[in-house]
Amino acid sequence: MASKVLGLLDLHNCPELGPLTTARSLASTSFLGRFAFMDFALSNFSNSGIDEVGILVKAHLRSVLKHMGSMQSWNINTKIGRETIMYNERGNMNRKKNTDINNILVNDWVLHESKAKYIIIQPAHVVCKIDFEPILKEHIARDEKISLIYKHIDDAHKAFATHNIVNVKNGYVRSFKNNRQKEKDALVSMETYIINRDVLTSLIEEALKFNPTYTIKDAIKKFANKLFKVHAIEHLGYARSFDSLEHFVDYSFELLDYRYAHQLFQNDWPIYTITRDTTPTLYGTKTNIRDSFIANGAIVEGRVEHSIISRNVKVGRGAIIRNSIVLADTAIGENAVINHAVIDKYCRVSDGVHIDGSKANPKYIEQGKKL
Repeated sequence: MASKVLGLLDLHNCPELGPLTTARSLASTSFLGRFAFMDFALSNFSNSGIDEVGILVKAHLRSVLKHMGSMQSWNINTKIGRETIMYNERGNMNRKKNTDINNILVNDWVLHESKAKYIIIQPAHVVCKIDFEPILKEHIARDEKISLIYKHIDDAHKAFATHNIVNVKNGYVRSFKNNRQKEKDALVSMETYIINRDVLTSLIEEALKFNPTYTIKDAIKKFANKLFKVHAIEHLGYARSFDSLEHFVDYSFELLDYRYAHQLFQNDWPIYTITRDTTPTLYGTKTNIRDSFIANGAIVEGRVEHSIISRNVKVGRGAIIRNSIVLADTAIGENAVINHAVIDKYCRVSDGVHIDGSKANPKYIEQGKKL
């Protein structure tokens, strides 16, 4: 990327996925068997030529650090040369003030040491493929101060619930309002922004004068068309906002369908993740797999239908798994039957055990549970 850019992966506005994110950040939560949610935003940065990234961590720091490891995987596998974990330890003890703005202030040395003229902010809970290079070129060519990425959706009554609906006219955001899920057709903010460095500084200063608990999202909404105009750029590709356990399940299964998967996974746009030394998947002689994703390191000797099996999962002989997501290092015993369930890491399901949920209410089995 010709212009110097700092990418900020913002974890402060991540919704909770029910019990799945009780002890971990959504950003580090397993997705599609081998990724974490944060991998998609970081890959967008890397594939766009952004080599300097800060990760704004709100809570569950351990889970983020565990996924990132020593960060050597990201240095070796991607174009990102520097990643900085930005964490506000004092803010974590004051929930109202634990915001992305206060995080940036506590870690202001990151901006001081950076030569970036532009800041690109993306959340972890919105899974999408965005090439920031042409978007930044448009932002610079138009001499904009802030550009916002939005998406036109026809299911706002049940999707993007935590996002603002934007009114766009002549290429600018005229107004914001909360998505109260009363309308289907809407333009929704993807909470992804390009901000000039000096404008971000001014925005933070004004936000703190008005309300010390404001987030970047709040500040842009508050001061748009008062201190600055917000240029609007439409995203035309795949995008989903993961904001509940139900959506975690539905959107994961959606990507088993090539019509959706090919929009996100493309040969010229790799999704990077931490490198793990795992063996190929091992299948038994009587294994039956249909419409499923099976990650490396798994050993499958039973039947798996319309499900996602993560790394190092063992599925015993005669076991049947349908419409379910099984996270890493879990063992499913022989002749066990699992339907409409999300089974967390390190679980042990004994021989012959039945676990039954429903499409509307999938059964969740907490991490490390023995059944």
